[in-house]
Amino acid sequence: MSNATPGGILAISIDLELDGRHCGLQDQAGLDQVASRLLESLLRRGLAATWAVADPAVSAATDKLLAAPDQEIAILGDPAWVGASAGRNRFGRELERRVRQARASGISVTTLALRKVQLDAHLDLVVNNGVNVVRGPAPAVRRRNEFNQPQSLYSDLWLMPPSVALPRESLWWPGGGGFGAAARGLLSAARRQEVFHLAIDGLALAARGRAALVGLERTLRTASRLRDAGCLEALTVAGVARRFNERRRLAAAPQLRPAA
Repeated sequence: MSNATPGGILAISIDLELDGRHCGLQDQAGLDQVASRLLESLLRRGLAATWAVADPAVSAATDKLLAAPDQEIAILGDPAWVGASAGRNRFGRELERRVRQARASGISVTTLALRKVQLDAHLDLVVNNGVNVVRGPAPAVRRRNEFNQPQSLYSDLWLMPPSVALPRESLWWPGGGGFGAAARGLLSAARRQEVFHLAIDGLALAARGRAALVGLERTLRTASRLRDAGCLEALTVAGVARRFNERRRLAAAPQLRPAA
């Protein structure tokens, strides 16, 4: 089955959570400000995005995201409860609790986004909890303008690796690097009819300040121009998985032959 799309597809995921090194009130205020600005920018351009928070049922961002069109809320997993050091039992308990509480609050959660951790086992627990997309970490090495496409793990479970993570570390640019690479990646995805997955670290974006936000705004303008030209479709991470599942089912369906 070909995974080519009628045009390119853009998926945006945004990590919207503090970490162990940044957990003060000032950090939270900066993250909240960045989240509001990002959401306003996406809505102004009509772009969909997936927002990853640690616990959707209690996140301060949940109500605003639920009220916004074309936005998805995902569970953000970190090494505290995901991966080899956490173990199967802890991972299963934490995932089940977060999914159950989110759905009890009216939040449809089908994506698990990973931050600084790999998920190499226990995929049965992911499927059993109704999660069908794992947003993986960015690949360590890739060729220029070649990006990993969604990968089928098994059944209807997909791995969605980021193509570019922003902002990157940079010794030269005050807002961090990667914005030019993201714009080139968008153009390449549109030309090759591929998926381009832009992963945004909200906490790092807040720390880099105005220069990083300006760079990201330029990237989003490029995305909206390509979308308006019909060269790129903007979907959530879950939306990409649904699209690929639909293609797989169509490819597997018996083909009707014309009567002789």
